[in-house]
Amino acid sequence: MPEETGCLGHPMSEHKGSSTLQQNSAKPLEAVLAPMLGAGWFLWTTLVLTLNATPANSLPKTKFWFLDFPHSDKIIHFIMYFGVGGLFCAAVLVSTLGNLRLRTKKILFVLVPLFIAAVDELNQLNVPGRSADPLDYLADAIGIAAGVSSALLLHGRVFSPQRTE
Repeated sequence: MPEETGCLGHPMSEHKGSSTLQQNSAKPLEAVLAPMLGAGWFLWTTLVLTLNATPANSLPKTKFWFLDFPHSDKIIHFIMYFGVGGLFCAAVLVSTLGNLRLRTKKILFVLVPLFIAAVDELNQLNVPGRSADPLDYLADAIGIAAGVSSALLLHGRVFSPQRTE
């Protein structure tokens, strides 16, 4: 009986550790998404922290008609931290950290982004033309809560065992 061949015609006996490959491909979507979401979270968070650490007079004075009302910057804070919270939650859910206990994950989902937002607001005390505003932090926290909730909802829909094709 001829020996079974693998990729490129090499005998399967040469493929040591192929069972590891099969185990790792058991969840191919998570394996692809985990590094992408982690990198996305890192890049988005770096962008948010960089923009918020930039002196106010260094940023372009662009006004958008739909953001031309008092405290409209809170919408920007909400959007920025929606991304920070949502991407962090999604990255943890599909990574190997997803094996943590549910209680531990919930604490991580909330505390890590809230800590980043607090450090960001406090850092603005040292940035010319900026200030630490409790309402900005509140907008950050609401954005984080919405982002985490959205990530949990999407994760449940995408990776649900009851999902039908």
